[in-house]
Amino acid sequence: MAIPLSLVTRLEKFPRAQIEYSGNQHVIQYRGQILPLIYLADLLDGTSTNLNNNEMLQVVVHSNNNRSVGLVVPRILDIVEESITIESITSRRGVLYSSIIQGEVTELLDMKNIINTALPRFFDASVP
Repeated sequence: MAIPLSLVTRLEKFPRAQIEYSGNQHVIQYRGQILPLIYLADLLDGTSTNLNNNEMLQVVVHSNNNRSVGLVVPRILDIVEESITIESITSRRGVLYSSIIQGEVTELLDMKNIINTALPRFFDASVP
């Protein structure tokens, strides 16, 4: 899977032990703010994320309108700059299309859909 670099603010690692809760939402204190976490596997596969306290979270941080959200991913492989050609449209929720990147079939994530699914008011400019 891939995310356009223009949608990535930072790549971070956090100890699992830093996770806190705001209501039923997993969050981490991040740069003086509360960073809500979205578990990619939960949204795309419907599987539950089970982590032990010693495990490090791989997090892709996305920011918009002075708010940030963290997308928890199983691993971060590489950062590449490559022209994308749409090879296949997908009907899978959270995925825009498939392409070939560095010789591998790669799904391009629909970040807006993923964030809206998990945090429906994230892009609402009227919410502080």
